Amino acid sequence: MIEKILSILLDEDKAKGIHYLFRYRKHVDFLKTIYTNFKYFPISDALKFPIVIGKNTDIKLGSIKFNCPIKPSLVRLGTQPIPVIEDGFSRLVVKNSGTIEIGGLFICQTGVKILIREGAVFSVADKVKFGHLSKVVCYKKISIGNDFRMSWECQIFDTDFHFVYNTEKNKYYPRLKPVIIGNDVFVGNRSTIGKGTILPNGSIVSCNSNVSGDFSINGDNILIKGNPAVFVKNNLIMGNSFYPEKEEIVAQMLNE
Repeated sequence: MIEKILSILLDEDKAKGIHYLFRYRKHVDFLKTIYTNFKYFPISDALKFPIVIGKNTDIKLGSIKFNCPIKPSLVRLGTQPIPVIEDGFSRLVVKNSGTIEIGGLFICQTGVKILIREGAVFSVADKVKFGHLSKVVCYKKISIGNDFRMSWECQIFDTDFHFVYNTEKNKYYPRLKPVIIGNDVFVGNRSTIGKGTILPNGSIVSCNSNVSGDFSINGDNILIKGNPAVFVKNNLIMGNSFYPEKEEIVAQMLNE
């Protein structure tokens, strides 16, 4: 009803943006949301509220670039906690001294921590979701494709933070290497994606896995698991929470 009234007074996108704010008003920090949108966008786009910021957040977005049309609630930072599972007290932190590139819908649940160093590029495509208490540290480059889902308490690092020295070879190993993640990738809870990781389209990372290295040589739609993670098998496709109608069809087929 609210959205219908707003659509009469405003264009469709602005009506949807304001409606989203009221729908999740218990979790939205209105002052931060309004300030951020009018800081980064002209008035016509700011009124769509493409960035929505939740309560209990510490946000420094820095340089941010949108590689997609500006739409309502594209970036959702801590606004949709899962009841019971997420406590609501975990602080969401984004500290960007580099560049963030947004290609569509980007959702961070409560407690997520994102750190981007000066000169680094953190890039996400459309429909990217980080689960509760997950951490991302970008010192060089992290690129994530469409339809990416990362469960609770996961980590993505493109750095080891410290150099490793080989005493036999008198050699230092680099501590930085980009992380490249393809489309339709799922990362199970408490998994770590380390520096230099390449995950092909359709990858499924089993929970509690420690992933490092190039898995694209195994083709698409693969299962990866273990510590250290290894290729298990291919020809597997994971269900996708961005398309709940498909999940419901399968649930009915399996009587679940």
